[in-house]
Amino acid sequence: MSLAIRLASSVSSQRLRDLVVDNLTQMLGEGARPWDDMPGLHDGCLGAVDAHNELVVVSFDGEDASRALLNGLTCMEALSSELAAQLLSPYRKPARLLVLAPTPPPGASLLQGSGALEWMTFQVLSVNGEFGLLLEAGAPRQRTLWVPRTPGPAETAPAPGEEELIQLA
Repeated sequence: MSLAIRLASSVSSQRLRDLVVDNLTQMLGEGARPWDDMPGLHDGCLGAVDAHNELVVVSFDGEDASRALLNGLTCMEALSSELAAQLLSPYRKPARLLVLAPTPPPGASLLQGSGALEWMTFQVLSVNGEFGLLLEAGAPRQRTLWVPRTPGPAETAPAPGEEELIQLA
């Protein structure tokens, strides 16, 4: 039996949503599942509980990474509000945002440093007429710290306010 694999040219938003739900364990770990109590904030967002039982907002768009990021941030803000705490029972504040798009969202590396954003790229494939997602993880999490620079023996002390950026992996 031969395999006919090709990139899907266009996929409906409902089909993409179904593919995202079907692939939650690959994205969020074994035991990940949709969170049924999340209000319908946007068609391109869904709530999911990850392998550590934390609420994650998954925002996706088949064409525009900027739209996926903005929709996800809007959903995160709405779920973090006091009104959401009153309306949702049991209330769960989202732990992080996962953005899915064919390309990385703009500013992803900067926002990822906060620890509240992760991203993955994807392609929708058609394999013998069945659709699936080819997922690729984004950059690993990094924390950025501003640390005062310690002068070496031949250097003088830095001027007040002069700092050096240090990346911690």
